Amino acid sequence: MSTTSHGGILRSDATSEANGRVRVASPERPWDQLARARLSREAELMWSLNAAKLPGIPSLVSWDPDSATLTYAPSTTAPLLRGLGPGLSLTRAIELAAGMASWLARMHAQGVLYLSVTPAALAWDPATRQLEARTLGSARRIGEINHPKLNDWQLGNFPYLAPEQSGRMPGCRPDGRSDLYGLGVTLFELMAGRLPLLGRDQDDWIEAHLNRPPRRLAGEGLDIPDALDAFVSQLLAKDPNERPPSAQACADRLAAFQEQFEIGMPLVSSAKLSAAPTRLSWAGAPLEREETTAALRACFETCVKEKRPTLGTIHGAMGSGKTAAVEYLRVAVSENGGAFARAKFDAIPSAIPYAALLRAFDALLDDHLPELDEAELETWRVLLDAGLGLGDHADLLMAMSPALANLLPDRPTLTELGPDLAKARLREAVERLVDTIPRERPLLLFLDDLQWADGPSLEFLAELLSPNAKARPVCCIAAYEDDELDADHPVSAFLAKVRADHQDAPELTLAPLSRESVDTLLAYGLELEVPEVAELGAVVYAESGGNPRRAVEFLDRLERERLIHHTDGRWRWELDQIS
Repeated sequence: MSTTSHGGILRSDATSEANGRVRVASPERPWDQLARARLSREAELMWSLNAAKLPGIPSLVSWDPDSATLTYAPSTTAPLLRGLGPGLSLTRAIELAAGMASWLARMHAQGVLYLSVTPAALAWDPATRQLEARTLGSARRIGEINHPKLNDWQLGNFPYLAPEQSGRMPGCRPDGRSDLYGLGVTLFELMAGRLPLLGRDQDDWIEAHLNRPPRRLAGEGLDIPDALDAFVSQLLAKDPNERPPSAQACADRLAAFQEQFEIGMPLVSSAKLSAAPTRLSWAGAPLEREETTAALRACFETCVKEKRPTLGTIHGAMGSGKTAAVEYLRVAVSENGGAFARAKFDAIPSAIPYAALLRAFDALLDDHLPELDEAELETWRVLLDAGLGLGDHADLLMAMSPALANLLPDRPTLTELGPDLAKARLREAVERLVDTIPRERPLLLFLDDLQWADGPSLEFLAELLSPNAKARPVCCIAAYEDDELDADHPVSAFLAKVRADHQDAPELTLAPLSRESVDTLLAYGLELEVPEVAELGAVVYAESGGNPRRAVEFLDRLERERLIHHTDGRWRWELDQIS
């Protein structure tokens, strides 16, 4: 019986005579509470799917929360790559893919996403012709993941990770189509004997899934029908909207392929299941920001290494890509076990000081709390209430933070106070809220649209970044618009003060995209080569001035007006009407 470790969890692979056993490496340590939560969730999902009699699910034997040990009767069938091996025949490939899609459809019908469709995590039983899961370690309830983080997924899964699982596609969270992406990678690997994309490390894998075109089966020297090649390529689409709409639709198409193959017909795709994209997608498009993101990452890694506050600033015009550049840091934050909080300040001032900071830390708690079981939640209640001395400030924080209100529901109503006392209490409450983040855990605080920050928030941030502050690894990345600040603006004074304390702080400017980068953006979205879009690129560049947001908005308008359209298998445009 071999043992592997991931994220504080030790997993023993079972033989045919023994049960599998999974346990938290050190359940008594508070920083292993997330590992305990993952095992508790895996046990709950096993029990639920066992009760629903879903085939191919490991049978739950026991879950001992005291020792944080999960025992189960797993599949004894070899993993896909050992059981079937690469170079899969066309007949077996279609049969296997149909079985995988049907199994995923049944799991999705139970409200569960598998999110680990890999050859190592799945097994195929040739006797029963059924798919079997070897683990539920990455599975989640549908809708449970609002803000995906890379530490949600096991390291070995990165070659199979759907782009939206990276957390770097804002507004796009994992759903059933994420499992279909993993199905596409697995099917490609089993047939071609290699992966459709290559990566050197975690960051490079994410970059590959977001930005690099996958290989085609037709280019691997295989005798593959065009319809199957197109189907696998659709599964590997970067944009979830371009994949099949559901696992059931995927299973239906594969069943049609099977029937056609069995009676000797050429494989063709049904018109109603056409792989043609319905909308242009710019998710993950390259924007020549590598130097910027590298400088921001170095700023955060200095914070982690030296365990001290660090500062980075990034400025440019509205729509220049400041937020997207900072979002790339989620990868580095996850790698270092950190927390990412985004405080977005509003153009219309809030009547409540620190409102943006409170929303940021509330979102951070809201992200974290659903992963905990009741025992762990009770530990947090003690820490937040008595352990960190929130007592006098609890009512104020409950009014400002829905996540805390849900965690600590039985608290007195907010006491009426005068303006000065209320402001002072709120300041102390925000400080206590920051203190709920363990000091050994690095915090990246993204200050978005800092030009609209309120005075009290600026004062608090200046103290947080002060060399004389309590030692805490916090990295503040401040983004603001160039044309909003002048020498007399309060944010200008704030920046001058904190930069004096942080001489090594990178000050980054996002310039407009070059003409060549606009062409690259177009080629990515239109799925064409750069020379093919050059004439359209000249028009888009002239219209947008190289501003990414204006370029995408202009292209979206052209698509709505049918001046860009998908016809006869490719994107086309009416250049004479556009220019």
